[in-house]
Amino acid sequence: MIKQKIRQVYQLGRRYYKKQKYRLYLREKLKKRKIILVHQMGKVASSSIVNSLRTNKLDIAICQTHYLKKQSLDNCVKKYKISKIPLPNYIIASQEISKFVDTASQDYPWKIITIIRDPIHRNISAFFQNAYAGKQSDLYIPNLVDNYEDGQLEITNLIDDFLVNYPHEIPLKWLDRQVKDVFGIDVYQRNFPHQKGYQIIKLQNVNILILKLECLQNCLQTAVSEFLEIDNFQLNNKNQAKQKGYFDVYSDFLNSITLPQS
Repeated sequence: MIKQKIRQVYQLGRRYYKKQKYRLYLREKLKKRKIILVHQMGKVASSSIVNSLRTNKLDIAICQTHYLKKQSLDNCVKKYKISKIPLPNYIIASQEISKFVDTASQDYPWKIITIIRDPIHRNISAFFQNAYAGKQSDLYIPNLVDNYEDGQLEITNLIDDFLVNYPHEIPLKWLDRQVKDVFGIDVYQRNFPHQKGYQIIKLQNVNILILKLECLQNCLQTAVSEFLEIDNFQLNNKNQAKQKGYFDVYSDFLNSITLPQS
């Protein structure tokens, strides 16, 4: 019993040390203006892009963020605290950057990469991520895969849960709340070149690269090379659903769902 408590205290201390070290690292990079934000809603291949950028070994911090607006970020942090789950690095990065945005000079050079995706497929992907692994989420379903394989959970139940309980407005409002309200760029004022698959917007001190997920394989290397002035960038698809433990139930869900007309 004593050894177990000592081990728990050690693990807590080690985790705290790592998080504080990461915070200090971010603050230093922010001061030196050596930071790139991969700032987007969840389930749009952001993890793949972050990991791909990091393999280029740039002398710059690559930060993944989902929320920078204080109210949205506070709500997210609250869910983690209620569930007693340690804050992941992307939340820590969001906290540090959100505070810095409020105090940064007007000429601070922000470089932001964001990704857009078909909203229905994005929502289904996010629903499954929360149902399978999001213990801090109201949508979490313990033992999702086991219960489905044992016949205790039907696809119709999952479809009903998705249609009724998932916040479907997220992809429709995210760019306004997390980009326009934070950085002052209204991306909807500009026509997006869908065939090209990406768009670079420069407005005063903010440079933002907008990528269309469905076009990543064809345009990503060109877009990132142009935006960051680097060569030989390659995408690493780390977080695809087919690599996850819920792939079978996810596939059955896609094959079974019929969306309402409105």
